[in-house]
Amino acid sequence: MRVVGSITTIPGRDKKLLRTLKSLHTQDYPLDAIYLGIPKESRRLKKPYPELPKEILDLCTVVPCDNDYGPCTKIVGGLLQESDPNTIIITFDDDVIYSPSIVSTMINYHNKYPNTAIGSSGILLQYGFPFYSTISNCAGNWNNMTGFELTNEGRNVDALCGFSAVLYVRKFFPEKEKLHGDFLKYALLDDDVYFNDDIFISAFLSKQNINRKVFPNIPITNEKKIHDPEIDGLDGNEISFNKLAFLQRFRRSIVKVQEWGFFEQTQPVSVDETIGGHILIVITFIIILLLALLAFSMNSVV
Repeated sequence: MRVVGSITTIPGRDKKLLRTLKSLHTQDYPLDAIYLGIPKESRRLKKPYPELPKEILDLCTVVPCDNDYGPCTKIVGGLLQESDPNTIIITFDDDVIYSPSIVSTMINYHNKYPNTAIGSSGILLQYGFPFYSTISNCAGNWNNMTGFELTNEGRNVDALCGFSAVLYVRKFFPEKEKLHGDFLKYALLDDDVYFNDDIFISAFLSKQNINRKVFPNIPITNEKKIHDPEIDGLDGNEISFNKLAFLQRFRRSIVKVQEWGFFEQTQPVSVDETIGGHILIVITFIIILLLALLAFSMNSVV
């Protein structure tokens, strides 16, 4: 079984990328290859990619891409380079330190669920905004407020979140000759979809009836991270830098892929497991508390 990593980056993030690549080279289940998908020019920054330093080139195989598919470019290198339908492709983000056991843990789940895309962070979309339900696998998460119940057996989700790594199988996607026409082209048809690889890739898998599943004990991302101001500081080019714009694009991207016929069936979720449901519960509790205080105050006056 061949297992490869696939990643992309944008100009100016060499130090972040180098640190991520080093973490991928310390895995207790070694990757057979790490592909770095690089287009000629960054559409987001409107600038060409500079030459990469040797220390990065020594840690990965650069795969030239005809188009900048946005964050979705992270999977393109693996899809272009691998042809065996059973090859495992794990995508990573370029600004995360990954636990040495993240690959081996995901492989263990793959052995149990070989025809499933596997991750540790995901989203349920049944009721729409603001009743999405999301669970995150990172330090300091808000799962109790935003997330859903997750057992050791995992749970099917609508969308897998890429920052905490996602395991795919090559056969989930079109062959190289049909890759752009049947899959990647959608990232270029709409700006909101372009910026939301998590939604776009999972939407495509939903159309192929490929299950997406999250598990609770995949190692937390950045759990051993040592803060380095020079590397960890935001530069303003992050997709989520403007939180309001990020959420608006996220919501619109879901609407757009549904217009294209993706996510026709969504996974079940109870309202009290959603962000909006939790907000309603808090508001209801506050109203009941205020009414109780008002009643007590009126009784005291009487």
